[in-house]
Formats: sequence, structure tokens, C-alpha cells
Amino acid sequence: MLAVLLLLAACVPGGAAAGPALSVPRRHPDLATPPTTKPPGLVPTPPQGWMSWNHFRCGTDPASPDAISLALINATAAGLVSGGFAAAGYTTLAVDDCWQARALDAATGAVAADPARFPGGLPALGAAIRGFGLRFGLYGDVGPTTCGGFPGNGGHFGEDAAAMAAAGVDFFKADGCNAAPADLPALYASLSAALASSGRLITLSCSWPAYLPDARAVRAARHSAHPLPPIPYRALASNCHLWRNWRDVDTDPASIASIASYWAFAAAHSPGFEAAPRPGAWHDPDELLVGEPAVPYAWQAAQFALWCAWGAPLFLSADVRGGGGWPGWPPGSRALALHAELIAVNQRGAGPARLLRVVGRAGAGSHHHPHALQAWARPLEGGAVAVVAAKLSGRGARQACVSVGQIVRTAGRVWGAALAAGGEGSANATVAAPAAATALCWRPVSLAPRARPVTAYASWTDETFFPHRATGRLCLGVPDAGAAAVVVGRPCG
Repeated sequence: MLAVLLLLAACVPGGAAAGPALSVPRRHPDLATPPTTKPPGLVPTPPQGWMSWNHFRCGTDPASPDAISLALINATAAGLVSGGFAAAGYTTLAVDDCWQARALDAATGAVAADPARFPGGLPALGAAIRGFGLRFGLYGDVGPTTCGGFPGNGGHFGEDAAAMAAAGVDFFKADGCNAAPADLPALYASLSAALASSGRLITLSCSWPAYLPDARAVRAARHSAHPLPPIPYRALASNCHLWRNWRDVDTDPASIASIASYWAFAAAHSPGFEAAPRPGAWHDPDELLVGEPAVPYAWQAAQFALWCAWGAPLFLSADVRGGGGWPGWPPGSRALALHAELIAVNQRGAGPARLLRVVGRAGAGSHHHPHALQAWARPLEGGAVAVVAAKLSGRGARQACVSVGQIVRTAGRVWGAALAAGGEGSANATVAAPAAATALCWRPVSLAPRARPVTAYASWTDETFFPHRATGRLCLGVPDAGAAAVVVGRPCG
């Protein structure tokens, strides 16, 4: 069951619930942007699309309708358009691993498409995807072979970048299987430079952090004789437009819970994690499970709400083909994927998300505990802020309460104008201090299963809620495992 919001009583116009006027620094060094070597101006908002891996994996039998093939991609592209997904922003169709031939192209020295499953090669594949008005996404690896054992891009970045540019690739996901972790910084920097020199603007998705010691390992070793280097978020933002932080998502609620648990731990204990996302540079917690029949709807909604609050890329992976895809999804799943209010939280962010509170099974502070309740805030355009709470198990607390003052401070941590416009090379991001005297009026965002997509509401006059007058707290009820609650606050008036 999804949560019912527990939003209590009324706030005081004039800011009594928010406390005294806030003194917010005008600049934050942790929001500074390092010089970039990647093409600027790409993915100013978290990218949306569809990726083949989680649902279709590595099918290679040309006779199978589920094989990674031109036929599958054509049917998927048609489903993205006819199902309304492309219109909702899911415009990048990314072909993940196992599209490759077993040998490099003899003429160019670049990775080639399997001729039996992709007649006409990459140019024909790109033409098919673009023919539906979609962006062409492709998978590779900075090592000698991919995770599926096909040829990687290591040793011939220039040749592959030229081949991708010629085929019209718009998005390239570069994995890191079979590459030494110590070599990843140089490999990804070289790949980024090759793509930037290809003559085509190609968004680069890296898997660099996923193959490094994670935030937990770094923190555990900080006082040891062999401390581990911190995760290089600034270098990631210099070379990559988005990057996979941790393990692959699996079609299992426990996988969603583990990723959310790691996200909270990294936000609390990994220096630079919270400040790293910005236009053109995004954390990537992996694909969405929305539409997967094996995942309960409540967990689909919780994952979608968290990914939107984090400002994460939104890549579907479920079968969207017209015959066996979106019309046969679990009830409510298609409407969830097209939920305009949640997508707006993801796409209209004005600053990085902030972890507000974690309540673990053993009490507050257990950021690493898989059985935790989390609350996050994301600053939005126009002085608004979204608050999302999610419960990762059936144990422990049944609601998350956070102070309005804490939320207002989060709403003030926004990107500067140049950065928000895609100026990734700006030296610093201005942090605008919110007017503490401006009360925020809150509205719940429904996550209940429904047949039709949710469209953005036209006014804030109906069903507007306020925090508790006496305590200045906002409480979100999340009673069950997989429960999530979302509210959006906008300046009253």
C-alpha cells in the first residue's frame, strides 16, 4: 500500500513556522565546477529514455523476437512513440550490450554490429531510431571486452568515435568491465576526448565509479594503514555527462532498497556526492523498473519517486512493444512512467537533492542500514521544493518528519544562472538565499495506481496543505515496505 500523507495543521504566513531569517552563504565551494573536457551544453536536465539491458539482457539468437536486434529496436521505438513515452520525454533509445559482431570491422578497425541481427550495421540502426524522432544510444566498454564478452573499445577509441559519429550516435554508455580500476581515470578521459573530437555531440555515460571502492569502503578504510582515495566526483563531472555510481539494479525490491540505502550513505559520508550533480553532470543509479510485472507497483512508485527526487536519469527498460509491452504492463505502471508532476520534479530542478533524514531500524543515523526510511528534498524552479520520503522495509518508523527550516535551507541551495543554463565551466555556482518570510504552501503528489497518466495540476488553490503551526515540522506517512510519499511546496500567494 502506498502511503497516506500526514500533513498537519496550518503554517503562519510571515514565516513563523520557518523560524528566523536564514543566513545562506552566497557561494559554496562544493558547488564549484572544474574545467571540462567533454562537449558542453549536453543534457542540461537528467536524460530520459529506454535502455535494453535490464529486461532483454544479452539475447543473440536472430530467430528470437527478444534478441538484441534491429527488429526489437524498431518495435521498441514504435512503442515509445505510440505509448506516449517519447512525448513525455523518453527520447533516447539506448541499445545496451551484445549488439556487436565478434570481430572488429576490417576496414575501419572499429567495433561493428552483428550482421545477422543488424543488417546494414550501425548506420541502418541509427537511421531506424532517428526515423521515429528519437535519439540513438549505444553501449561500449573502455576495456578490451564488454561485460557480455563482445569486443570493447579499449585501444581504438578514435576509430570507434569516428564510426559512431558517422552512424549518428547521440548517447554512448561506456562500461568498465575487464579494465583495471587504476586505469579507469586515463581511459575515460581518453574516451571523452575522442568523442569530443569526433565532430558530433555525443553524451557520455560512464561506469567509472561503479568499479572503484565505494563510499562505504572508503569510509571504513579512512583510519587504516592503507586508506582508499575518495571518489573523484570532480573528475567525473569533467569527463562524463552522467555516471553509474554503484551496482546494477535488478528486478527485485531488495535491489531498489540497496541502491537507495547506498545513496543515503554516500550523501552522508562521501565528500562531494550531494554537490556533484548539475546541468550536464548527473549521478546515475541505473534503470527504472517501472512496468516490470515482477516488481510490485508500490516499489515501482517508490523507485520512480526517489529517482525523480535525486535528479537521476530516467531510463525505462521494460518491454514497450505494442503487442506485449505497455498495454500489458501492471495496472498503473504506464501512468506512473508518464506522471507529469514527478517528471517535473526530475526535470525542473534548480539545485542538487539533499538528504533530510534517515531513520533506521535501530534508530536515527543508520544511513547504511537497508531497513531505513529516507526523506529527501530537491529545490525546484520558482522557489519551489519537492520532498520525497520512502520506506525500504516493513520494520521501524512509519513516518518521516522534517523541519520546515531545513527544507527552506535546502530550497536555497540552487545552481547559479550560468550553471543552470548549461554553463558547466563556470567557476562557482551562486546560492540564492530564499526569503524566509515567504511561507511555503504544500500539495501532495498522488502515487496511487491509475489508468490514465497524471498531468500537471493547473492551480494551487485546491487541496493545499500546511506544516504543523506549533512544531514547524512536515510529516510524511510511509507505513509499509515500498511506501513512498511526495509533496511539493511553493511560495504561498
